[in-house]
Amino acid sequence: MMIRILRANVSREAALAELEPGGLRRLVGPPLRKLAEIYIPFRLYRVVVTNAERREEKMFAVDGVRGNLDVFEFESAPETDEMASKNTIPAGMSLEKSAEAASDYVRRIVFKKGFFKVKELKIEPELVAEFHYPYWVGFYGAGEMVTLEVLDAVRRRKEGAKVRELVREWLGAEAAEGQQSSANRSGGSRILGGT
Repeated sequence: MMIRILRANVSREAALAELEPGGLRRLVGPPLRKLAEIYIPFRLYRVVVTNAERREEKMFAVDGVRGNLDVFEFESAPETDEMASKNTIPAGMSLEKSAEAASDYVRRIVFKKGFFKVKELKIEPELVAEFHYPYWVGFYGAGEMVTLEVLDAVRRRKEGAKVRELVREWLGAEAAEGQQSSANRSGGSRILGGT
């Protein structure tokens, strides 16, 4: 499947260096077994906020799977590249729900600045672009005892529980789909391709 991806700043070698266990963890922890790049869909919205006489315009990207991952702010539409990949988590939210998630995020920002300053608030999100955000996933251990770490391939930081859980659920669904396909035909199942 061809997708538009945000340009990564972390190479495979840099991701390996970041995710390879070191020090005491190397001695007692499970080894890094596999490294793969995955992509999560995001939708970029231009959001116009009118609060009394004041009007502001900003760009925010919300994930298209659940709308609960970190929201990214951009000055302008980011540069993307086109590529083919099977390692893409499918979007699970409608465009309307994604727009609501962007509006809710902006509403929280406005109210944090001061509830009493809000007057005739109007928030208008407009879809500008859709792209996939790159992450590196490190798999540790073997068999059913596999754990994973997720590294943001743009900001070079380890992700928390929300992203890890999203990846685990997607891999579980892929494995179930692969088993079902295998039962229906005697071919190989789809698995996460490694890099």
